[in-house]
Amino acid sequence: MACWTVGGISKMISDSDASGSDVTWLAGNSSIQDYYNNLLVPLLRQKGAKEPSLAEATPQIREVLTQKQIDVALKEWLQNLHDSSVIVLKTDGSSVK
Repeated sequence: MACWTVGGISKMISDSDASGSDVTWLAGNSSIQDYYNNLLVPLLRQKGAKEPSLAEATPQIREVLTQKQIDVALKEWLQNLHDSSVIVLKTDGSSVK
């Protein structure tokens, strides 16, 4: 039976969410518990690994959920910048003022 490690949990969680789905959970206690019960535990069981307690996994789950929030916010901010940008190309050699 495989054993979990702190770095291993983070990698498995990241790999399992690489499907491209946008997860916008807040890193609060209920979302941490949901993430633990609905993603981490089934994933570890599927891999035959020993599951950590919720208390042991909470710091890393909180970190993963917070990073996902940051990623979503950054993507939205960049899209807003892109949408509000105006790009003018001058092909006659004149400068833009």
